[in-house]
Amino acid sequence: MVLQGELAIDLMIFFSLIVYIDLALRRAYETSKTRSAISAVILSTAVGFSIALYHNLLFYTTFWAT
Repeated sequence: MVLQGELAIDLMIFFSLIVYIDLALRRAYETSKTRSAISAVILSTAVGFSIALYHNLLFYTTFWAT
């Protein structure tokens, strides 16, 4: 089964962000692999929720303004 559409793109971006943050934390703060992996998942989830919140806020602001 191959993922298609928006879900596939979202998952690809989410996992890419996890890898990027993991490598950045390990290089900048010299944290262990486990700690940087856990922190990367938490930070990526926070970014995802922030984007979703902004998306909903922008949608409803536009919806009720027109």
